[in-house]
Amino acid sequence: MEILKTLIRAVPARKLKTLRLPHAPLPGESSSKLYDLYSGISTGRFDDDGSAAQSLYGTTKPGNKFSKLKYDLRAQLLRLLPFVMLEKPELPKPYPAIYQCYAEWTAIRLLYTLGTTQAAVKLLKKLLRKAEQYELYEIVIGGYRLLRAYHGNTTGSQSSLKDIEQKLIQSLSLQAADMAAESAYYHLISHYVQDKSTKVFIAQQAAEALEKLKPQVPGSPSNNFFFKYKMIELIHHMSLYHYKEAISICEEADCFFRGKPFFYTQHLVIFQYQWIVSSIQLGQFDQARQIVRASLSILRKGSFNWYKAKKLEAQVALYENDYLRAYQITVQVARRKQKPEGHPVLHEEWILIEAYMKLLAMAGLIQLPQGQPRLRPFRLQRFMNEFTIFSQDKRGMNIPVLAAQILFLISKSDFGQAIDRFGAIEKYAYRHLKAEELTRSRVFFRTLSQLADAGFAVEKAKELRQEFLLNLSAQPQAPKNYHIEIIPYEDLWPLLSILLEQARKAKRNTANL
Repeated sequence: MEILKTLIRAVPARKLKTLRLPHAPLPGESSSKLYDLYSGISTGRFDDDGSAAQSLYGTTKPGNKFSKLKYDLRAQLLRLLPFVMLEKPELPKPYPAIYQCYAEWTAIRLLYTLGTTQAAVKLLKKLLRKAEQYELYEIVIGGYRLLRAYHGNTTGSQSSLKDIEQKLIQSLSLQAADMAAESAYYHLISHYVQDKSTKVFIAQQAAEALEKLKPQVPGSPSNNFFFKYKMIELIHHMSLYHYKEAISICEEADCFFRGKPFFYTQHLVIFQYQWIVSSIQLGQFDQARQIVRASLSILRKGSFNWYKAKKLEAQVALYENDYLRAYQITVQVARRKQKPEGHPVLHEEWILIEAYMKLLAMAGLIQLPQGQPRLRPFRLQRFMNEFTIFSQDKRGMNIPVLAAQILFLISKSDFGQAIDRFGAIEKYAYRHLKAEELTRSRVFFRTLSQLADAGFAVEKAKELRQEFLLNLSAQPQAPKNYHIEIIPYEDLWPLLSILLEQARKAKRNTANL
């Protein structure tokens, strides 16, 4: 059902009327049940197989007929999808041209198979010029192999065969370089998908990968090779906290891509993302804001990268103490009906940011103008059950989740439960926060534990604040991890103090009633 939902969103009803294709009947033209299934899913009436089967066949147990109906609808939508995608005005360059190349390549192979070789070869020569321009090596290599077969079987032209052989060798070499860089890059970034903790060991792996790739660096690298190679360089420097060097790489990448006849938007945006992160780490917030604006200007609203850019925009505002702006950005994202699918980590990141926004609002640090939209009501129990991935990331994103839970318990005057949790938190810190790059988090939880030992007394929080800030400043080798520190610890302790004072005051007022 999830695949059908995705396809139906990609092929909306308004597009069906404009696409009258032979041998691809539209839902409703050959089967009323086919249309009913399409309509039910698109309008939200059918949320799962059971509700659809009940409406269409009078049973909640989907059988063979229902399975075939789903298969038929999926097959028709898949046939329509390429035509819809080519017409989408919001599709970023160069994707329309690239998809057109693949469509032409499919048509040419069909023509060649049918025996209309002359027409196929003429079309293929034109296509190869475009495919080489867009560095589509699958088409380029496949196309030259087809030409080689044509000249070998039909014309016998030795000069053509020699020329094709040289171009094939060159294309295969470029593709091999791309594949090697791609393999090294994905092996490195896979370590960060569900674990956001800093990994110093990655620096050595990145350095080794770069050394292996150096002999394969082409004189004129493809977009794909340059992206992967420079990202490996970036990973190397970011793992060692070399943020100035990271910014230099991002600037180089920006110049490279903008100087090319075409580039992939996501390549540019990913470097901009790391540029923003490095600027945040260096406290260069003006530059971070400028790069965020540049990214958002080229991203489609609601896309995965748009959500990531908005997250960084909110985080820049948080690090600048512009809490109202951060809240407004979070509300803008939360109110969007269409969420990024298949990205549970990003989903959990936004839940966490919402929680910190709620804490800031509860502390009175965000004054919303009258009539401004607000975030959904917060429920602590729901929040504690939201993090299926982050709860496993013990040296990464589980840290801000735990910090937020403690702050919420304090805000609700639930000091008993907060104190009870510290036995487990102390064991957690001992097991998982030993690494040098987690020193700041270790200092935060150690100080928080001292406050818990004092029964969360307001005066103790004030007393510990100066000691806490001194301990943080004594850790220059452990810079802020923007993933973990949604709000920098230097600002998180004052927030905690405000929430604690409010909670104690509320408890006194209740006792006096």
